[in-house]
Amino acid sequence: MAIPKINGLNFKPFANKKIKEFAGVDGKYWRLTEEVVFPENTDFLEHFPYKLVKDNTYLKIIPYASNVGKDDTLDFEFLTESPIELFNEEKVKEILLYTPFVFPSVEFARDFANRHKGDKKINVKEYLSEDYKNDPEKLEILDKLSDPEFYYSKEANAEYLSTSELKGYLECEAMEVAYQKGEFDKFPKTTALVVGNAVHTAFESVEVHEKFMTEHKETFVKKGGELNDEGFKVGKIIDKLSKDQVFNDFYTGNKEVALIGEIGGVKFKGKVDNLDFERGFFTDIKTTADMRKAERNPETREYEKFYLNRGYHIQIAIYRLLLKQMFGMDFNHGIHAIDKTPSMEIQHFYIEENHLEKGLEIVIENIQRIILLRAGKVEPVRCGNCKYCRQTNKPFEFLSSDVIDQLIYKK
Repeated sequence: MAIPKINGLNFKPFANKKIKEFAGVDGKYWRLTEEVVFPENTDFLEHFPYKLVKDNTYLKIIPYASNVGKDDTLDFEFLTESPIELFNEEKVKEILLYTPFVFPSVEFARDFANRHKGDKKINVKEYLSEDYKNDPEKLEILDKLSDPEFYYSKEANAEYLSTSELKGYLECEAMEVAYQKGEFDKFPKTTALVVGNAVHTAFESVEVHEKFMTEHKETFVKKGGELNDEGFKVGKIIDKLSKDQVFNDFYTGNKEVALIGEIGGVKFKGKVDNLDFERGFFTDIKTTADMRKAERNPETREYEKFYLNRGYHIQIAIYRLLLKQMFGMDFNHGIHAIDKTPSMEIQHFYIEENHLEKGLEIVIENIQRIILLRAGKVEPVRCGNCKYCRQTNKPFEFLSSDVIDQLIYKK
């Protein structure tokens, strides 16, 4: 948050518990760094969205609303009979200016949204293929899947397979079955996961992002009310990506578009970050670790390119097929990747066709097995290497060091 200035007066951060209790709201306070006598001319306060409250030796400036933009105007109210008299007679040593706590990332998201107000959005239903347009059930489920709560609900997950669930079975059948039963959390609320979700929401809408940041405030804010390192990091990532030229050129379509279709007789669902129908193009945001480092596959213990290890080729292959079924046309794709290292490197890329073909082959080869696993008709196989298998491992005998080498140190 930028340090506020009024007529060139300098402020510095100031925290005071009693002031917070008085204001009845949480936020950031600032105080003047020098003694000030307010001028008789108060024109500079005319469009300042705050009211003054006199309390002992302080003038507390408190906002009417918690979401007041710098360009917003509100009626100014003084709790004295004569504001001019107040300014003339009071020599104020400390002026406390309360500003509602606003995450920097919210402001960056708002700037991006304002720059893209003119982007053309489509009514997705108008472009659906005839098979979808004439199927009331498909139209109804697409509407329901547009709601994030329903998309991730047990009802939707029971009827539709997602790429996340499919990749879970491919990584370790035992872990995914335990996760689906609610016996194991493969997605604990780690800081990395929350940061990644925060970046996604910033480019979905300002309202969604602000709600997300507020709900996860403990991840981004210190107990004293200041941003922590993760709070600054997510702001910097969003700021950098929002100003990237390629990202601005291509992230211009409908956001969070729900997809449904079938592969191998199984119903699939998906959600595209950005769908530009007129260009026949969809893009996805990926926040990664250092993308210049190969990642180790937990099953094979071999190093792979990060986009293959994370199954991006599988996800993109599925989304292309679902889009083809829904709209009757082929879509190109792109990935906007930004890593969470201090460099915050950005790369925009597409996945080569041979990788996408392999990704679809993996889906088709494993889909019948996954059907049986979801129905509980076969016993899931433990991979022995994932966090679930290591956590639930129950050794029953001594093993030779050579076997241990194969289990733990396999390269």
